Parts: sequence; C-alpha cells; structure tokens
Amino acid sequence: YDSEVKGTTFPYHLKREFRSYLNCGVLSKGFARFHCGHCQKDKLVAYSCKRRAVCPSCSGRRMADTAKQLVDHVIPDVPVRQWVLSLPYAHRFLLSSHPKLLTSTIGIFNRAISSFYKQKAKSLGIKNPQVGSLVVIQRFGGALNLNMHFHSLFMDGVFYENESQKQTFKAIIPSDEEVKCLVDKIKIRINRSLQNKGFLDTLLIEETPLESALDESPQLTLIKSESIQNRVDMF
Repeated sequence: YDSEVKGTTFPYHLKREFRSYLNCGVLSKGFARFHCGHCQKDKLVAYSCKRRAVCPSCSGRRMADTAKQLVDHVIPDVPVRQWVLSLPYAHRFLLSSHPKLLTSTIGIFNRAISSFYKQKAKSLGIKNPQVGSLVVIQRFGGALNLNMHFHSLFMDGVFYENESQKQTFKAIIPSDEEVKCLVDKIKIRINRSLQNKGFLDTLLIEETPLESALDESPQLTLIKSESIQNRVDMF
C-alpha cells in the first residue's frame, strides 16, 4: 500500500522497531569478542536489538527468562490452569488502540474467574478464600497478525487459613458446564462495558471493527485493521 500516494507515513516508533530488527545479530553492526583461555579460541557474538515488538530472537529470549522466573520464584507447587480469552475482530481492534479499554477488559476477565473460585470455595465452607493468578497480554497470532488476546494462569483453587492458622490450598476443578457459563458471563460483561463507554453499538458487536475516533495515524489504523482480518493483498 503506497503511503506516499495517500499522503501518510508510518509512525516513527514502527520504523525504529523494524530498522533495529534488521540490524539485530549482524556482525558488521557491532559485536563482542569472547576469548577462551583454555583452548585459546575466540567467539564473536553480534549485538542484539533488544526490542520488544517484531524481533523473534529478542522476544523469545525475554519470554524464556520470564517463564523461568515465574516457575522458579513466583508460581507455587499447586495445580495451575491456563485460561485464554480470544475476542472478535471489533474488540481486538478497539483494545489494540485504547490502553484503558484493554485494562478494563482484563479486569473483567480476571474478576469473573476469581469470583468463580471464591464462590465455589465458600459453598464448601471455606472462609475468606484467596485466589492467585497472573495475566499475559499477547498481541500477535501464529501468522504474526494482530490478535489481541489474554493468557491467564490461575492457581486451580483457593488459598485459605485452616483451623491451625496455616496457609492451605484447596484445589477446585471447574466442570465443562461451569466453563461454558463463565464464557457467557465474560462475554456479556465485556460487551456491556464497551457499550457503556460508547465504543460499540449494539448492532455492531459481531461486525467489522470501528475505525473512527482513533488518535493515531491513518496508515497505522489501516495496517491494524487489515492485519486483524488477515488481509495481506494490499501490502
């Protein structure tokens, strides 16, 4: 798509990410030399771009480091369940453009699941149950298309103090029917939230993305809209 013909250009931060990625791991752009005193051999290691957007090498390394930190020092030795929230095209477009909407949607998602665990625990006679979770925002799909969705890791149950005042974990395994009910509840709450904020009309909930009222360049808006819908014929 010819941005010059349209009189628009790509945002600076997008150009910077791609330029840095093209130089990532290229020896001519800088490197470190490591010398082994035992075998007397040298090894050259090219500098990385250290970017967070499009570079698979730097993003993969950061992902692996974060996963190791979580497994070794954050997540306790209890059953863990992954909950994934995938959204319609219109919602993905809106959340990719509005950080506040993204934050509120994550809150709705996590509160619904947390409430489920707490209510189940209280029905079993557990007082003051606490839920543990963490959420990761993923912006891309398998084809590097724009696909805003969430991965939440929930401790599959609740923490509470037993009669001896010791911290205890009670596993709670949701049934298929309970998961379906949760999905319906989350869908209703997210749609209601977006409607109340004036971003989605009732008749357009399942239709195409809204492309108005965005504080960003027209070129970036177009790219995001095409990427979300997996349309590549224009580029």
